[in-house]
Amino acid sequence: MQSKSLNLGRFFKASAVLVVFTISISIPLGISFSVQESARNVRIMMDMRQIRDWAEVHQLGNKNYKGFEDNSELKRVFKDIEDMGGKAYIFVAGNYNSYCIKVDFKKGSRCIDNSGYIGKDNRVCSSYITRCN
Repeated sequence: MQSKSLNLGRFFKASAVLVVFTISISIPLGISFSVQESARNVRIMMDMRQIRDWAEVHQLGNKNYKGFEDNSELKRVFKDIEDMGGKAYIFVAGNYNSYCIKVDFKKGSRCIDNSGYIGKDNRVCSSYITRCN
């Protein structure tokens, strides 16, 4: 009988050690994944600000946004966004006087347009409506 209680006691001790070990490993991993996701979102927002700046330089040099969607730097940043798990789209108005860029990623969409807006996409950025809200 004493042997069974010793085995039971060892089992509970081993179980307690296993639970403590699991918890001590899972908390840092959870924090790490959260920090990584936040860093990715910050990087995407930085890419979007960079795109906005390039668009304005393009507009100043050309008096409109015609051809901006073919910009090699824009394509590089779109590829960077895709590598981080997002998808970017650009829409330039038919008269070339406005644009919007929408970026979809896991936790929502972001949008920038020629008015300087950078923020949440209210689902209006398209080839028909080249603004974010």
